[in-house]
Amino acid sequence: ATLNVLAQIKCSTNQWRSFARLLRLEGYVASARGFANQPEILDRVSRLLSQVLGDRGAHARAAFSVEQLPLNASVELVVTFAVKPVAGQRST
Repeated sequence: ATLNVLAQIKCSTNQWRSFARLLRLEGYVASARGFANQPEILDRVSRLLSQVLGDRGAHARAAFSVEQLPLNASVELVVTFAVKPVAGQRST
């Protein structure tokens, strides 16, 4: 899931040119009743994002437990990131 997030950011920021930084990571973890280690799962995601993005990978974070995710996924990530203005383009 983390590698997919990185690929999506790369694609949507013109090969990282307009990427400024991560802002927030939300992780939804499919969990059995009584499982309470969702933050530990997101620790691994946060570490990888920080390794790849350096200082631009720092982010706020929230972990959620859910009974089931679409397509029986084990983890779903929602990432918010900032982009830099591209020269010659007007912001809307």
